[in-house]
Amino acid sequence: GIPFLLDLMRVPADVMELFMMSTVYTDRIRVVLGAVHLLSLTIVVLAIRRGVFAWNGKAVLRAVLISLVCIAGALLGVRAYLNTVMDESYTGGDALVQMRWMDLTVPVKSFKTSLPDITAHDLSKGRLNVIAARGTLRVGYLPDSLPFAFSNKQGEVVGFDIEMAHTLARDLNVTLELVRVAQEDISDLFGTGQIDIVMSGLAVTARRALDWDFTASPMDLTMGFLVADHRRKEFTSLRAVQRLPDLQLGVVQTDIALRHLLESAVPQVNLVTVASPRGFLRGSAPELDAVAYSAEGGSAWTLLYPAYTVVVPKPGRMKLSMAYPVPRGEGEWKGYVSQWITIKRKEGSLAALFDHWIQGQGAQSTAPRWSIIRDVLHWVD
Repeated sequence: GIPFLLDLMRVPADVMELFMMSTVYTDRIRVVLGAVHLLSLTIVVLAIRRGVFAWNGKAVLRAVLISLVCIAGALLGVRAYLNTVMDESYTGGDALVQMRWMDLTVPVKSFKTSLPDITAHDLSKGRLNVIAARGTLRVGYLPDSLPFAFSNKQGEVVGFDIEMAHTLARDLNVTLELVRVAQEDISDLFGTGQIDIVMSGLAVTARRALDWDFTASPMDLTMGFLVADHRRKEFTSLRAVQRLPDLQLGVVQTDIALRHLLESAVPQVNLVTVASPRGFLRGSAPELDAVAYSAEGGSAWTLLYPAYTVVVPKPGRMKLSMAYPVPRGEGEWKGYVSQWITIKRKEGSLAALFDHWIQGQGAQSTAPRWSIIRDVLHWVD
């Protein structure tokens, strides 16, 4: 009954954990009250059976008034106590935006509002030769690409793909330039040499394959829906989604192939292009029912906005390969990065980065548990 009431009141289902924790204390009170109730009922029944039971209206009214006063006092006291000891501000997303590197980095220069100079090197000599001559690797990334590329509280651009970019630059023995780009500008920036590769959690689609070459895939993305927590049951299966009337679905990626995929899965859907899921999650797009997003990226967004959840509809999972776009016709560069990804997968580096950035292990506290030896006797650090 509690999950139903939470959905009815539009309270996030995570509050159920608070209910479960509080039962450790309330069950003790419930047991005592149950025993008192059983004794009282026994006395009343015996009194009725022996003919000595009599109503006392004043006593009943007095008992009811005392009960109401006690209940009101208990509720007000609990509320005052919680207001005193609890911070109303949500800080669950702080662990995400404070995440930092799990490995060594290279010197980096970030371009957020400007672009690097157009390269003076001859791109026809091959991108690897240009990168070596320039002494720096230029990596493009898309904004709001949690957890693949985002800015942490220190103002650093971090994430799964950004750490991959640092590792790639370190293996190439060059420095790194991170360039924030718009998707529609990628091809032009490839042509001018202002970026060499895009590393930002982009899915491979048939339409994008016409514009760019793609490297080997570091991972697969699972398509899902970002929805308000109380509406999650409406999206648990494709059949349930297909029954929703006038479904308004936000789509961050403007790729036509992705839109065709969603339209084939949900024929009656009305797709609305959005620049980022942030507006929907902040409540500024009330016309949208959900936003189509990868489950891997959506999980990070729900840390920042806990009133929302990511749902992967059943029975089948829509999978897309995530890979890195590179300029068309540069087979040597594409082949090198693809082989490099294969090496990192076999080394276990990809699995470690996946656990750190996608599974969220980098957001967990690594402080040692309290112990007498460390915290009382101070025998060890």
